[in-house]
Amino acid sequence: MIFDDRYQFLLENFSKEIIANRYAAWLSEIQKIVNRLGGGDYFFINEESLSLAVLDYFTDIARLKEFQNIEHVNVQKIYSYSTFWILKRNPVQHIAAVPPELAYINEKTMLLMLLPKIMEEIGVDPSSTYIKNKSTIMNFSNLLFYNFCFRLFTPQTLELMIDAFFTGYLLGK
Repeated sequence: MIFDDRYQFLLENFSKEIIANRYAAWLSEIQKIVNRLGGGDYFFINEESLSLAVLDYFTDIARLKEFQNIEHVNVQKIYSYSTFWILKRNPVQHIAAVPPELAYINEKTMLLMLLPKIMEEIGVDPSSTYIKNKSTIMNFSNLLFYNFCFRLFTPQTLELMIDAFFTGYLLGK
């Protein structure tokens, strides 16, 4: 990744290796999801857009840590700021006309990145064929996807949603 002058300050807070590792992890995860969805022939991952998403993510995390005077941010913030910046930068881009089921590929990709992570945080295996209240998870997934596509959201509203998901699970136990 190339750091222009606007992002040099990040190196005071994070090593190049940490930033590069996040980029590589997101790139790999996005590639796997796009391929799993059958979108390899229709899309490419714009690595510059993804780089900007990573840099914007780390910029926000650095500001949060400084403003809140904390050393580490919670997972809700990690997932919400990751989701927000990837969706804002739209790194998965069309190279051909796509079938309707592949429309909104960035939103589908983020849903498939985020939902398993927050489920794993509460101790639910998202790959399990038996998930208690599967219809509730599907309704939540559909609503989240709809919101990614058609509603306004911020990192803060995403953080609230993730925290509410965790809280709802704990209350239901």
